[in-house]
Amino acid sequence: MVGVSTGVFKFARTAILLVILLSVWATVNLQRNVARDWKGTLDIAIVPLIADQQAGTRRFVAGLKDRDFAEIARYLTAQGQRYGRDLNHAFKLSLKPSTNRLPPVPPEHRDRKFQIALWSLKLRWWAWRNRPDDHHNSQIRIYVLYQSPSEDMRLQHSLGLQNGLIGIIQARAYDSQQSLHKVVITHELLHILGASDKYDLYTGQPIYPDGYASPDATPLLPQRTAEIMGRAVPLTENSHRVAVFLRDTLIGDKTAREIGWL
Repeated sequence: MVGVSTGVFKFARTAILLVILLSVWATVNLQRNVARDWKGTLDIAIVPLIADQQAGTRRFVAGLKDRDFAEIARYLTAQGQRYGRDLNHAFKLSLKPSTNRLPPVPPEHRDRKFQIALWSLKLRWWAWRNRPDDHHNSQIRIYVLYQSPSEDMRLQHSLGLQNGLIGIIQARAYDSQQSLHKVVITHELLHILGASDKYDLYTGQPIYPDGYASPDATPLLPQRTAEIMGRAVPLTENSHRVAVFLRDTLIGDKTAREIGWL
């Protein structure tokens, strides 16, 4: 009887897990379609996370306002107009209460698919448990991990996941970094909406032509503006300047196609 009970328990546990995974899959696909049809308002929750024990970090996060992120919506609206899109009511960004509950740390080796898949499931479970109070109205959640601006601290990579519509942004709790944070948030938000990176992952150099804001310019280099998914302004074939202001970036044609604007 013990063996039978154990087998039944394992079967039930597996069945419940499959039901949960199917539910998550259906929800993710529904959310993804809603996020990219551009027919309604895209609700984007900005959730600050206090990632260290520094009093300065807590003070900085406590001082954040909705207006600190409003430029992102204005930028996306203006970029949409370049592609004939009326997006005046397409983006609603709202700042949510902060928390010190941190997401699972991604694996060091990004080429190990099983570890990445397991971490992704853990992240989505964590995000589900740490939804904003009005989570039913927030299609996309951007979690911003604020840490001390200590110069000897190295931040992990930010990321944006289509599966779950979740963004994890690594940020420094420092006013002078706010402009760069908005560039990073916008970059990862576009990942969530389907855009791909357009720079070399090892060198950071934008990839020609899709990573160039003006691939047909004469002379080609130096460029004056960065393609937002290329992250940086190409100066020579092997050097670049990271874009720290949204005004120094634009959304290129390939990115526009990837997110459904073309």
